[in-house]
Amino acid sequence: MFSTPERCDRATSECATTRRLSENMRTGQVSTVSNSCPGVTGSSEHSEVAQQSSLGLPVSSLLPHDSQYEPCARRDREARKRRWLACELLQLDHLVKRFRRNDGRIQWAPLAAAWECSNDSEGRPLQRTVPALKAAYAKLVKRSAVARIPPTQPETEEVPEHAEEGEIQTRTGTMEIDGVPEQGTSRPTAETVETSEQPDLRTLVFRKFRRFHHLARSSPNRAPIRKPLGEIPQALLEIGSRILAQHVPDMNSKGFKYLTRLNAAVYAIGRAIVAVADSLEEGTENPRRALKDAEEIRHTLIATISTLVNNLAERKRRVRRKQPWYPTRAFLSLVRIYKLRKRCDTYALVRELKDRLRHTQSDIQVLKNALRRRKIRRGGYPAVIRSSSNPTVEIPAEAVRDYWENIVGRRKPFEVSYELKQWARGGMCSAPSSPGRLQALMAFPVSSGSIFLQQGMA
Repeated sequence: MFSTPERCDRATSECATTRRLSENMRTGQVSTVSNSCPGVTGSSEHSEVAQQSSLGLPVSSLLPHDSQYEPCARRDREARKRRWLACELLQLDHLVKRFRRNDGRIQWAPLAAAWECSNDSEGRPLQRTVPALKAAYAKLVKRSAVARIPPTQPETEEVPEHAEEGEIQTRTGTMEIDGVPEQGTSRPTAETVETSEQPDLRTLVFRKFRRFHHLARSSPNRAPIRKPLGEIPQALLEIGSRILAQHVPDMNSKGFKYLTRLNAAVYAIGRAIVAVADSLEEGTENPRRALKDAEEIRHTLIATISTLVNNLAERKRRVRRKQPWYPTRAFLSLVRIYKLRKRCDTYALVRELKDRLRHTQSDIQVLKNALRRRKIRRGGYPAVIRSSSNPTVEIPAEAVRDYWENIVGRRKPFEVSYELKQWARGGMCSAPSSPGRLQALMAFPVSSGSIFLQQGMA
């Protein structure tokens, strides 16, 4: 009923043949295409491909490929997109200086917004995420810190003869003799050299200052600042003074609030300087690291003692049963290490190792107690004391009064009886004549002050 045009049939057959040929090429099996295929006219390209494949040419050279769609090309384009240019690093450094606060923190959210608004040299917006900005700035800081370290110079430096009269030559420039440096030059002291050689010293002090400052402002229970183990370097004191000057509020403000903030800042910078100075001291060691080393030594001693004792016991058992004894490799290695010749040397070594093990265990216990005490000191007062000091707790007075009523009793008015008056008048030293009278007198609690008062009134 419906007739298909010859052109459509030819196009359909050409598409099918082309699809079949591409599939064969993809799988590596290229078959020759004969010109006798029905409906395929003008297939000179396919016949040429078949002839080239029959000559042994690679299949990849036969495919009409585009280099921009290959996976390696895509990866290169993605890497070029993620790669930081020199202009981008300069722009990032400028924005970091712009959005850095006085305390040293960087406001990354507004910095990222400003970064999106900026354009590169071609006028396109710079698209970077906040983690990418942070990672790039960290690499930039590390690179600048490495470049900032001065190269080692020989101890003997020759002073140039071109220095003008009234000036002396320094590493950074000329300086007046009276001690006032020229404009644009700085006096190279030991502290500045030490600070330049250790660019992360300020960062370390600032991190500890932030932690201690948070503790000082959040809780009034502060641990006292201990005396440092050694002398504090002058560079640390200068760094602490600069950090304190940045965080202390303006001096014009007055009142209790200003004094509280000043007290917290001074306490935090003091503890930070002492902590950094102790960490830089050569003779000090971390108690946690010492505990870990002691535990490793204990593990080694236990393994050595177990190897020696087990082999000696196995040898004794084998000799009793008249069986051959074969020492283990671990035992033979210990024999070579400690140069054991006789069995008595082995027993002496076991006793020595056991003594060292007991000493190591006592050291481990001392270190654990020290760490536990330090943790308790850092935690402040216990939670029970903090909760009991809460003034909002109401004490039930009636319950307390009912509890002590059976122990103390209730207060009653004092009544002077006739017998007590007669006894007070007749003589306090004379004892009552009968036990009943004594019981009547003792029925009322009489104090010495009231007796003397009644005697005086009589």
